[in-house]
Amino acid sequence: MVNFLFWNIMRQPLGEVIAQLVAEHDVDVLMLAECEIASGQLMQFLNQDFRKRFVSSFGTNHKIKIFSCYDKELHTEYEDSNLTVRQLALPDREAILLAALHLPSKQYANGTAQLFDCIHAMDAIRKRETAVRHARTVLVGDFNANPFEPGLTSTLGFHAVMSRRIARRGSRQVGGKKYDFFYNPMWGLLGDGSPGPPGSYYHDSTGEEAIYWHLFDQVLVRPCLLDRFDNRDLKILSGWAGGSLLSDNGTPRKARYSDHLPLFFRLSI
Repeated sequence: MVNFLFWNIMRQPLGEVIAQLVAEHDVDVLMLAECEIASGQLMQFLNQDFRKRFVSSFGTNHKIKIFSCYDKELHTEYEDSNLTVRQLALPDREAILLAALHLPSKQYANGTAQLFDCIHAMDAIRKRETAVRHARTVLVGDFNANPFEPGLTSTLGFHAVMSRRIARRGSRQVGGKKYDFFYNPMWGLLGDGSPGPPGSYYHDSTGEEAIYWHLFDQVLVRPCLLDRFDNRDLKILSGWAGGSLLSDNGTPRKARYSDHLPLFFRLSI
């Protein structure tokens, strides 16, 4: 079992909190967006727990920093300004592609621009799947879009569906062309039906439309990995044993921590 944690930390100096979450959830692969903590400094926090030894997985993408217990097993396959794709090849196990992204904010990109960013990222992922000759892909990150938006659901985007049964079909044809599915389990964590917070990001809009809680932080899983992924192991974290990331009104304490909440999940690989 490999444990993953993703968090957009909003450029905050949260090394101690990150280390607490990593230790509490026995994390193996840590992915951070908007991280301005020096890699050496963060590893000092992470390696205070001697059960695991973390190393920094360097890359050219400065939006995402990755730290893991794996050194030679985690290889960079592709990077651009929004996306990094790594292959995790553990001894005597099937390799997977771990893709992490941070797409532009809605403050700087309209809906059309966001859709094109999703299309570009998905095209890069498809090419890497072709190059490595497998589609055992997990995609995680800050999409700056909700599960129901076109970049997530459209065929040219991530083509991510809410149902395992539908995802297990593998693909569907549109206009005579086949489009493979991603499974998006995040739908089950949106709203009060979630066992934790009703979203990963909160925004109290002053405009005409406001849904308040959003699921910008998501993990998508290719159908061939569904038997290795348990929805019960997917969590939006609201704190750790020694503290809470939420204010008294239940929203993220962004002044002290981040406007995003961390995302934790596991894969049986």
